Amino acid sequence: MGYRLINPFTIYVSSFSCVMLFYVLQWSSYYPPLQWPLILFFIFSFAVCLFFARKIYNNHSFSSPSPSPTLCQVIGVTLFLYSLWVIEFIYAGGVPLFLILLGKPFNYRTFGVPSLHVFLVTFSSFYTAYLFHTYLSSRKRVTLFFCLINLVVALLIMNRGMFLTNISTLFFIYIITKRSIQSIITPRKISILLVTVIILSFLFGAMGTMRVSREIKRLYDRSLVYEVGNATLAFQNSYIPSEFFWSYIYITSPMANLQHNISESQPELSGENFLLLVNNEVLPDALSKRITSTFNLEQKQNHQIAENLNASTVFSGSFTYWGWAGMFLILGLLLVIPYSFRLFGLTESSLLVTFLAMINTLYAFFIFDNMISFTGFSFQLVYPVLLSWLHKIYPTGK
Repeated sequence: MGYRLINPFTIYVSSFSCVMLFYVLQWSSYYPPLQWPLILFFIFSFAVCLFFARKIYNNHSFSSPSPSPTLCQVIGVTLFLYSLWVIEFIYAGGVPLFLILLGKPFNYRTFGVPSLHVFLVTFSSFYTAYLFHTYLSSRKRVTLFFCLINLVVALLIMNRGMFLTNISTLFFIYIITKRSIQSIITPRKISILLVTVIILSFLFGAMGTMRVSREIKRLYDRSLVYEVGNATLAFQNSYIPSEFFWSYIYITSPMANLQHNISESQPELSGENFLLLVNNEVLPDALSKRITSTFNLEQKQNHQIAENLNASTVFSGSFTYWGWAGMFLILGLLLVIPYSFRLFGLTESSLLVTFLAMINTLYAFFIFDNMISFTGFSFQLVYPVLLSWLHKIYPTGK
């Protein structure tokens, strides 16, 4: 029942609604006020998504089999992944977390062996989710242990985005596997969730402060985030720890960038811009970048409120190329993606729950960026599809 209430469409509505509520606080002097055309666009998209939310799983009962890998398979895949991570650590000159703690130079933007890094980040994230579903199905603690072993990699490489998306996917797997909404919404579990969110938000901010402080060779300067997000005096003088301002600007600055981009861009409805929109906003960036370089295509830049705040929701790039028509085009795509589990024949697969949880995470993080074109996440969706097809071709035990 949990998956009927919490699905990609309701997640889209709730996540963007929360962003708008936090945006009203205006804790950053960078933020422009939201204009009525953008507000009306979201009101329309909310109404459409809530309509689709009532129908998406009406004819599906989620009776797919549970994953059941052997312990040897779990250990073998984990050892294989960690052997590749060791190669990345050697290539980078050390483990990023330890390099930062020791005050040694490290640039997270250039970490990893090209191509190998994309595979490692995406497959490790998928495998972490898969092991968590396996644990919930079997309740074997050894499986949970290996799930956590794979999850901790995101902290070792100081990839906060990877860590948060993984945590999000695990949360949605938990929701999907619950048979009744009453077992999810209880005072105790809501309290635990709120405490967890607060702790994760603080840790997220602490990691950001630590990284920025070490980049300028300081130990831990809590005031740096105020400069990054141009915090108002009202927030600086409040009793809210500065670490939480990281979460605030990460959650709300994409909406500010979207509004700023709408106000400053001059899009043109042309066939060329439509092709550029498809290439840069729909195709995975690992592919679109090669197409752009091969054919020497133009890639327009979104307008930003500040140089260091570059996230701009799932819609900003589409407006840059095709204006409001581009935003409605992307909205149409968002209405189709949740049904892909049927298109790819996953309805009876043991990987269905993992796939749906990742789709939910995809929609939860649309408030930050265009996760469709972000290969670092979207490529995760390939593994459940590919492995399900391989299992049909080469079924276990035959």
